[in-house]
Amino acid sequence: MFIQRKAISRTVVSAIILIIIVAAAAAAYYALTLPRGTSGTTSVQTSGGATGLLPTYVPSSKSIDTLAIVEWVWPIDDLTQLYALSELPWPNWLTYTVYQPLVSVNETAEYQQGTIQYLPGLATSWTVSSDGKTYTFNLRQNVQFSNGDPFNAYQVWGQMYGFYYLSGNSSTWLESYNFFDMSTARFGPSTIALMQQSGLINPNSRLMSIMTDSTWPIYVTGPYQIVFNLRSPFVWFPGAFVVFDGLIFDVQWLLQNGGFGTP
Repeated sequence: MFIQRKAISRTVVSAIILIIIVAAAAAAYYALTLPRGTSGTTSVQTSGGATGLLPTYVPSSKSIDTLAIVEWVWPIDDLTQLYALSELPWPNWLTYTVYQPLVSVNETAEYQQGTIQYLPGLATSWTVSSDGKTYTFNLRQNVQFSNGDPFNAYQVWGQMYGFYYLSGNSSTWLESYNFFDMSTARFGPSTIALMQQSGLINPNSRLMSIMTDSTWPIYVTGPYQIVFNLRSPFVWFPGAFVVFDGLIFDVQWLLQNGGFGTP
């Protein structure tokens, strides 16, 4: 004996799925809500273990029992690639399923203790000069992109200056901060043409002489070390590589498939 049942329409099923997704997103946001605090400072920790008290950049009045929705587009911005790069909480899980950053962050320490602790990513470690203006990043070795191209400092160098070029050679090309004095860098179409001719995996001597030029604000010292010279000290600098500009892609593949395009 068969019992007849009414079929559930696709519209109803879709609505149920959407409700589940929204509920899951709300639960995730709730779990990551900052604990209540009264301090006007937050602690930052680098890979070397140094800590210090700095002005807080996140609200300290949030409570773990309060869900605050401050954007009309939420949770759409958490559930689509369109807003994934700019939405808090960071780092965004969606982008990390495709890209790996130079630097990561300890989310547990950030959201439970209010401490910013930068962790190794594709950069295994980094050092800071005594004046706080020179950051030297040591990169992970024996890493390949999905097509087999190797990851190295030359690829990172090409990505950084590619962003600079696409910004129209703006001094605020990295996360809209005026980190660098770009007046000594001469990067443009001719440099990109040289990169395409030489390749980034094993640069020829002409390209290598540009990449190792220490008068430029960003330069390499070898296949797995890259240096950033800042205008002035900035203890949060590694955080610039947790998000969009620090998500590493295969510049060698890009150069072989149309290049950076035009600003």
